[in-house]
Amino acid sequence: MKTCKPVLRVFVVVLAFACIAAAADATPSKHKIITFDAPGAGTGSGQGTVAISIDPAGKITGLTRDANLVRHGFVRDKKGNIVVFDDPNAGTGSGQGTRGYSINPKGEIRHSNPE
Repeated sequence: MKTCKPVLRVFVVVLAFACIAAAADATPSKHKIITFDAPGAGTGSGQGTVAISIDPAGKITGLTRDANLVRHGFVRDKKGNIVVFDDPNAGTGSGQGTRGYSINPKGEIRHSNPE
C-alpha cells in the first residue's frame, strides 16, 4: 500500500487546486473584453483592426488595415470614440501606411511608416 500514498497526495493537491480555481471563477471580474473595429477597417483576410498599446487612462492605439491592405493608425478613448490618423509621409499602397505602436500617459502616440 505504500505506492498508493504518493498518488493519493497528488490527487489531494490537484483537488485542492481545482477547488481554489472553482472559487476564483465564482468571483465576478471587474474586467470585460470589448471588441471593436476602427472606421474604414476591412473585413477580408489580413484586414481589420489590431490594438497594440493601452495607456493608464484606457486609451488604445494600434493599426487598422483597409480593403486595399493599407495601414492607418488609430486611437480609441475609454468611451469608445475612435480617431483614425495617417502620417502625411506614409505610403498609400498595399502594405504601407501608418502604425500606432505605443501611447504614453500623456496620450502621445509613437507611430511608424512601414515603407
